[in-house]
Amino acid sequence: MSVDESVIEEITKHSQNVLFRELLLMIERSHPETAGISRETIDAYASELGGTTAVEFTPEELLDTVDDRLVDTDTWIDTNTLYPLDDRISVYPARWHDALGGTVDIPAYIRFIEDEVDGNDADLTRAQPGDGLHEQDLLDLVAVVGRTDRETAKSRLEQLRDRGEIAEGADQHPDALVYLRERTDRRDPALDT
Repeated sequence: MSVDESVIEEITKHSQNVLFRELLLMIERSHPETAGISRETIDAYASELGGTTAVEFTPEELLDTVDDRLVDTDTWIDTNTLYPLDDRISVYPARWHDALGGTVDIPAYIRFIEDEVDGNDADLTRAQPGDGLHEQDLLDLVAVVGRTDRETAKSRLEQLRDRGEIAEGADQHPDALVYLRERTDRRDPALDT
């Protein structure tokens, strides 16, 4: 199993600032050919990173953390959980991959997540349909589950915003919320510009 050198470079660039979830997201995004990542892939990255000073954990600690966070459920728990996909592992539940896998239909993602996740503002959604998703979380989700890259997801999001199907909070804000216009009664006039 070979590793994606751009992921190693990105992790090395950010050094100890890369969180465990971000690391797994980067790995999963860099291997879009199938849903989830294999243990062999995680092992390869753990070994590669273990030989650098880019991270403050050993390969064994990374693999132990994967095992500690892996739960056997199809229901979203939180951003610290990993989910089994048959013989693979993902940062998103198998049910999400089954429902949305391979598509870049952003409105479908927003509808599905708003209906699926009983979350809070520290999670993927604000909890109620129409309350929106954080843009960065949405782009990660579409990239991983849609098995595409973030640039494609971002481009699609911008097209939908230009057509008026999507409304967003302040775009320069790192946690801007993305809404489906059809699902929200909370129409901030600033979103209509």
